[in-house]
Amino acid sequence: YADDENGDDATPPYRIVNFTLNVTDIPPAIENVSIEPYVFEIYYESTNISSIITDNFAVDKAWINATRPDNSSYVDFMNNNESLYTINYNTTISGVHSIEICANDTASLVSCTSPFDIIASGNTSIEAMPNSTLVEVANITIYEGANFILNITANNTGYSRAKDVNVTIVTPNNINSSKSLIEFGLLLKNSWSSNITNISVRESTPPGDYLVNLTANWTNLDNTSDWSISNVTVNILSNPVIDILNDTINITAQSGNSDIENMTLMSIGNDEVDDITISCISGEVCQNFTVEIEPNYISLLQSGNMTSVRINVTVPDSYPTGTYSGIIDVNSQNTSDSVPLYVNVPLNLSWSQSPSEISKRVIKSKDGSFSGVNIKNTGNSPLRLDIIWYGNVTPYLTKNATELYLDIGEEKYVEINYSAPDVNQESVYTGYVKSRNTTTTPSEKSTFLNMSVYPFSVDIIEPTQTQPATNVTYNETIEAKVNVTYGLVWIISGLDWEVRIENYTSSIEANITNAQFSSVEKLWHINFTSPDLEDNHAYNLNITANYTDKNLVLSDIEHNSIVYVDTIAPLVNIYVPEKVASNSTVEILSNGTDSGGIRNITGIVTYPDNTTEQVVFDFTEQIGNVYMYKLDFSNTSQMGIYKINVTACDLSSNCNSTNTTFGVYPMICFAGHSIDIEDPDEPTLHVGFSFYDPGTSTLLYYIQSDTNGYYNETIDARSYDMYVNIWNDSLKLYDSSIIKSTNDPMLFGYISPTLIGKGSLKGMAIENTLNFSVAKLTFDYSEFSDITVSNLGIYSCEDWDRYSGCDGDWTRLSSTTNTNSSTISTTIRNKIEKAYALAEYVCGNGVCEYD
Repeated sequence: YADDENGDDATPPYRIVNFTLNVTDIPPAIENVSIEPYVFEIYYESTNISSIITDNFAVDKAWINATRPDNSSYVDFMNNNESLYTINYNTTISGVHSIEICANDTASLVSCTSPFDIIASGNTSIEAMPNSTLVEVANITIYEGANFILNITANNTGYSRAKDVNVTIVTPNNINSSKSLIEFGLLLKNSWSSNITNISVRESTPPGDYLVNLTANWTNLDNTSDWSISNVTVNILSNPVIDILNDTINITAQSGNSDIENMTLMSIGNDEVDDITISCISGEVCQNFTVEIEPNYISLLQSGNMTSVRINVTVPDSYPTGTYSGIIDVNSQNTSDSVPLYVNVPLNLSWSQSPSEISKRVIKSKDGSFSGVNIKNTGNSPLRLDIIWYGNVTPYLTKNATELYLDIGEEKYVEINYSAPDVNQESVYTGYVKSRNTTTTPSEKSTFLNMSVYPFSVDIIEPTQTQPATNVTYNETIEAKVNVTYGLVWIISGLDWEVRIENYTSSIEANITNAQFSSVEKLWHINFTSPDLEDNHAYNLNITANYTDKNLVLSDIEHNSIVYVDTIAPLVNIYVPEKVASNSTVEILSNGTDSGGIRNITGIVTYPDNTTEQVVFDFTEQIGNVYMYKLDFSNTSQMGIYKINVTACDLSSNCNSTNTTFGVYPMICFAGHSIDIEDPDEPTLHVGFSFYDPGTSTLLYYIQSDTNGYYNETIDARSYDMYVNIWNDSLKLYDSSIIKSTNDPMLFGYISPTLIGKGSLKGMAIENTLNFSVAKLTFDYSEFSDITVSNLGIYSCEDWDRYSGCDGDWTRLSSTTNTNSSTISTTIRNKIEKAYALAEYVCGNGVCEYD
């Protein structure tokens, strides 16, 4: 029945259909087939075949139908457990087996599955597997090869065992294997076994790829044989190596010379070396010497080949002796090597001396420069040379050196001056000046000396410094008389003349109006006209005679012999010490200043008893217009004030005077050596002595020790208030009478507190030989902290033992403290004890000053 969409009966409400059912019997159903494994090993394994088999009535039996690889058939019935039917299938025939599962029911209806292919494995695959299929080998040289371990695994990748498994190893040339055959024996399916072999690469093997073949051989389970091949690529890397066959390069060359040594290069790698550069790269040899390398570039050096390189080293001139090093570097893009270069510079004591000969023409009784020799150290070590000479010329020569010390490369000039002898005929004197060092060969160098002395003489007779031509005016004719001789003979002809008027600032040639020899006087009379020069000045007359026959030229000068009109008196000064020691010689100096020259300086000395004495000063020196004189005055026996009046007169008799006074008193020497007498090493001390006029603040003398502790001064013999400063402390002696020379009048020493006792700060030892009325000793305590100033005192020791201590007691003295200056003072009367101490208290003296 059917309803419409509204729920009402459909129209028509129903229909009738007729169908026919055909009920028949069916064979068993075979389901859920399982075959495990599909591949199995013959002889040793089987495969399990199972299936669920059902029937609408009942299953009668089930079986498998196997078609073998040899097309034979095999049928076997299955066992069942209810609807599960199973069977184990094995075989000795390898290959693909086709399996059908069949079943019948009780009605004899039969059903079968489609065939299932399973494999019975009787052969397998073996693979020889190296641990690496590419091995890179580096650093092959012509001396060394390489080795590596090759691990070979025989891997059974099939489904049955293999018998008699082995791997053969075949290597190319230059490569060897320690094993050519590796036996593995029985190898079960899906299993592996490993073994190793040592692969060695021979030296000199060229770079490239080399194959090592691995062949696996085996016998299958079905007694068939099989094999497989694998290989290992051995990549021999390029290894260009340059080697310097020399361990060192040793060269010996004198300074200034060169030497050559060969260096051998070899290509010892397994590949050629190209673009090789060779250089000296470091060290004193490379920096300071000249190093030439031939060749310094090599484009190609085949493996195993050698080549030679020249190393030429030049040592600089005068280079010091010693062994110097450098580095020779051989460099290519991929390889380098270096070798030390040692250059031994032997000791070279050598020098040069020039010129080889000196010849000089001189005139008798004249002094001058003979020339000299240049001596240069051309060796490589400091050099000492003795400068010696011999020959009859040497008494008339002087040299400025008797020995020379020359540093390396240093050059010195030995100056030679001559003083020609007074001869009456032409004389030749010869000799040698030599430089000598007896420790070397040759031991000396020499210069030949030749001095020719000519007896030529030119002497101005008039005017002279003592008899000058005075009141000279411009354009006045002046006559000079000159004595000219050659040996013992007067020269009466063959002379050319020159007259010059000079002073220290100018030289002017005078016009000669006549030159004539006087046979009566045996003198040449030279008339000349005075040039236009400044008045009030004295000038030198310089006359030069040229003896043309002998080619000799000689001049004579008369100083201040030409005086132009002079009306100005000289300036005069006198210098004398303010105080002079009695019975001593005093040097009195006087200077006269006059452009017209000074004739003399004289004086009158007035003694303390008013007696007088005329004195004449001695000329010592002229500097420009200043003429210096001195008087050594020794008549100083009288005590008191001396007066001296000094008069200077010029060459034109213009005079001027001045005067001064000086006192003559008894004088003494105050000297000594300041040392620390409490130190056994006696180091020097700085001590200052101030001498005052007694009762005043007028300082008369101040004497202090030098850096070595010495002092030595002359002072008046009299009484002083003397102040002595030592360290920061002081000792003052009042009204000390010092009337005779004294040496070491006072000695001081620093006393350590350890020699004084607990509570002490410092001490002073004093050894005094001077007398006094009262003394005052002052200590400075500013250097000390953590002290109670009010407790400070000064102690004395009457019996002091040097270096040891006080053999008696320390006595505290009355003292005064000045806190502003941080000093404490005590007054000493009668005598100065040997030791004093600054202390707050002194333990061990039996007195308790401070608790």
